[in-house]
Amino acid sequence: MKLALQRDRKVIGITNTKFKDQYLATIDEAYRHLTIDMRKNKDSVFDHDIRLTRHDWLNYEVNVRGRVFPVRYHKTIAAEWINERIKEYFNR
Repeated sequence: MKLALQRDRKVIGITNTKFKDQYLATIDEAYRHLTIDMRKNKDSVFDHDIRLTRHDWLNYEVNVRGRVFPVRYHKTIAAEWINERIKEYFNR
């Protein structure tokens, strides 16, 4: 999501849209909230002694207190989740 927001900000920054400042401010605010949420999640994972190993974009290995769990996200489900989260960030 951070990469998508960065790319969108860059694209809007070079375009000649009428409300460019408002669009950029909205993206910046969403990016700020996303960064805060990611920091909270990272701290929570660390506090609970959870280790994540990413194998590729949608495949992870989760180690919780010595037990290993494979986690695989389906591309469609991940895309829906990301879209919902982005909506939340833009509607704050």
